Amino acid sequence: MATLSSPAAFAASSDNRFAPFTPEDHSAPIWIASILSLIFAYTILLVRLGFVKWNMHGLDDLLLTLGHLVGLGMWASLFGSLNNGLGKVLHPLSEHELFHMSKSFAASRILLFIALTFSKLSTIVFIQSIFDYIKDILLVSNVMIGIVTAWGLAAALSVSIGCSPDHILVEENLRCINDVTRLKAITIVDATSEIAMIFLPVVPLLRLQMPRKTKFLVMLAFSTRIPNVIFSILHFETYSDFIHHGDRGVAIATPVVWQNALLSYNFISATIPALKGFMRGFTTGGMGYTAGTISTLQGSGGNNSYNMRPVPKAKPKVPLVPEGYPESATRVTSVPLAPKNSSSRARGRSTKGPSDDNRETRSIASHDSQKILIQRDWEISRG
Repeated sequence: MATLSSPAAFAASSDNRFAPFTPEDHSAPIWIASILSLIFAYTILLVRLGFVKWNMHGLDDLLLTLGHLVGLGMWASLFGSLNNGLGKVLHPLSEHELFHMSKSFAASRILLFIALTFSKLSTIVFIQSIFDYIKDILLVSNVMIGIVTAWGLAAALSVSIGCSPDHILVEENLRCINDVTRLKAITIVDATSEIAMIFLPVVPLLRLQMPRKTKFLVMLAFSTRIPNVIFSILHFETYSDFIHHGDRGVAIATPVVWQNALLSYNFISATIPALKGFMRGFTTGGMGYTAGTISTLQGSGGNNSYNMRPVPKAKPKVPLVPEGYPESATRVTSVPLAPKNSSSRARGRSTKGPSDDNRETRSIASHDSQKILIQRDWEISRG
């Protein structure tokens, strides 16, 4: 009997694996990256919608949810392509498998950039809702919304127009002219937009008076988008190597792995700033993150400042009925108005108690009012 350590037993056990990794088959990393990316992305989305922002959903949540739905289409396309031989050497595959594999992979690339667009728009709208009282931020964010939308449409078209789905199957890059050049332009705009989204909330944040630790935490939350730039560059570099030098079968595994990482982490980084730990610490016009802090924000004009203070709690109403009298046994018999020439020293004639004196003092002292007071004449009797 062959032992597990023998080559025959190892080969037999490899045949039973879900996705074997051999020199002729590199689909295993794609399966692992696709499944884990899908799980991570949707787990974070459920945390955001069902816990962090429960009953506080806005346009940013809608955009991110749409991005996840498009992303689900990308992962479905990748799974379909994997079932038809993605990541394997091409010569054992049938024409039917090659056609569906290349077609599904081409669809996944289009859906990738559409999903990234929704994710970026969600982050920009989220920043806009935080600093909606600053005109400069509103203007810049609106411009960025237009740029990102145009980028998404251009990216989806550039990877499809003039490119046959089976261009990944041939050594010569004749069926998709300037494929790498197009992706390079897409990557440059992608990285630039990510850097802009990192610095967009930092500028107004530095003008808020708050503890440095709080500022650091908020900036740290938005700086988690930095890996998006790295993943985007790695995705481009590995795809370029695949087109120019790689084997058309197994070499495609590396760019597809980075494609999964790029989309999944982009979704995750869109949710991190919305976590409660980072939302605590500063007050804003749009979201009102904190209570109990007094912040001064320098206006966009440079000379005006706006104090943002917590709304004071409403004082409890003082009951009109003196303590000890049942409420059901009391009745007010008369409330005459004071004459027009009455002074602010007028007093209500009532059954005196500690609460009545306090109420009368508060009424007169309130805001140094010089208005005519209403004289209250109370007659309380037991039923």
